[in-house]
Amino acid sequence: KALILRVVSGDLARDRPVITTPLSGNREVMPGGKDDFSSLPALVILPNGTQFSGVTKFGRISSRRTLLPDLPMDEPIASRSHFNITYEQDSNQFKVMDAGSKWGTFVKVTSSTELNCGDWIRVGNAEFFIRYCGGGCKCRRSHNHYGLH
Repeated sequence: KALILRVVSGDLARDRPVITTPLSGNREVMPGGKDDFSSLPALVILPNGTQFSGVTKFGRISSRRTLLPDLPMDEPIASRSHFNITYEQDSNQFKVMDAGSKWGTFVKVTSSTELNCGDWIRVGNAEFFIRYCGGGCKCRRSHNHYGLH
């Protein structure tokens, strides 16, 4: 099992191979509708391909030895430890997790997603912060002062 990440922009694209995959008749389409996503450089993430089994760390290059990422990025806005891609054997799935970065890690939403207090929504330059989600989240007790539960 492997996860293939196409590198759309950034320095991680440098010196990376272009990997062709069988598309079963479907074309890979880039954001904005541009065709030929499959011609972009790729990163291959394997479940046990790093120092810490099941965890691939992404982040900015640092002189601190404890924070060395598996895949260093030369991005000024990236934190030294920005995000991780983990592999969970029980569910047989790869997952992305922010590693406490200052600016966050974003994933395109393709279906209905539950909103909870503390979540952010960003569209271009507009950002929204969920302050109160309606009471269904784990923060329910702290929302008693709204009187809406």
